[in-house]
This record gives sequence, C-alpha cells and structure tokens, in this order.
Amino acid sequence: MATTKHTKETIIDTFKIWLVSIFKISPNLLGTGTILFSLFISIIFFVIIIWINVNPYKLILDLANQIISFVPSFLGFSIGGYAFLIGFNQASLINKISEPQKKSKYSLYQQASAAFAVCLLIQAFTLCVGYLIHFITYLDEEKKLYKYFSEKTISILNYSSLLITLVFFITSLLVVIQIILNIFNFSQLYHYNINKEKIDEESNNSKRDNKVSL
Repeated sequence: MATTKHTKETIIDTFKIWLVSIFKISPNLLGTGTILFSLFISIIFFVIIIWINVNPYKLILDLANQIISFVPSFLGFSIGGYAFLIGFNQASLINKISEPQKKSKYSLYQQASAAFAVCLLIQAFTLCVGYLIHFITYLDEEKKLYKYFSEKTISILNYSSLLITLVFFITSLLVVIQIILNIFNFSQLYHYNINKEKIDEESNNSKRDNKVSL
C-alpha cells in the first residue's frame, strides 16, 4: 500500500484552484531565463525595426495575422501536452511525484501542471491580443481615429503596441520549446521509474529465491 508524507493539513494547504493559484504553484513562471530571453529578442527586433524605419502600423497588422494563423496550432499542441500530463495513469509514478518536495510544499506533479497551465494562458492571451488588434483595425479601416490624436501620440501608441505584440508572440514561440522540454523530461522520469521498478522487482525475487533455497 502506498504511503505519503502528506497530512490533512498539508493537503488542504496545497489545494489551490483558479487563476492566481496557477502562478503561485508554477516554478518561477516557466523560468526567469525564458522570460528574459523573450524580452531580449523582442527588444533586439524592436531596435532593428526603428533603425531601418519600418512602418510600425503595417508590421502590427502582419504580426496580428501571424498570431491568428499560427498561435492556435501552438495552443493545440500545448493542450495535447497538458492532456498527456493530466491523463497519465501510471499509479506508482504519480504517487511519487505527488509527494511534497524538500524545497517546496507543492509536489512536482502540481508544479508541472501549473507550468503547462501558464504556457496555455500565455498563448491564449497572445491569441486574444492578435484578435483584438484585428478587430480594432477592422472597425477603424479608414483610420478615422487618427484625427483625435496627434501624430506623436499615434507614433507612441503604434510602437508601444508593436513592442507588446512582439513580446507576446515571441514568448508564445519559446513556450512551445519549453513544453517540448517538459514532455521530454517527464518521459525521462517515466523511463527511469519503470526501469527502477523492474530492478527492484528482480532484486526482491532474487532475495526470495535465496531464502527458499536456504
């Protein structure tokens, strides 16, 4: 019979639901490196765009179209990975990774689930940004809103929107890599656990045979 380090108090304490809980449980929001790298790449692209004097409005529209075209596929892949984790049914491995960790009250299973959820939220929000830009430009196809703002204000809004869109789009791309790594790591954990069980079973059988022979 499986044993646990959990108590009723720890189970209640670590039982978290809704949006805020995802960010509480997720380890470092996918890792600080991923976020910083996304910002770094976005800023480089942003500087190049300003340097070569690309029209920010047209680029925002192109980015929005790319988001609407590609992010749903990324989102589908992420949901598939999440379903793989949640639907995993090897009881012995789930029992082990659902135990509290030394440096965290949350289990590895909870943190992996939360990390996938953060990935999905980032991609879903990016898709919303893409549709929002598409919707706004559709409503103002003749650019009537331009007459209510100065040219400088319009330029600031365009470049700000471009930078935000770039950050979310690039983060959504990097999140796909993060999910691939998460699935690979989980498969390695499964491989390790199943072979360890085989070794333990062979060792127990050998000890039992030795006792019988004696």
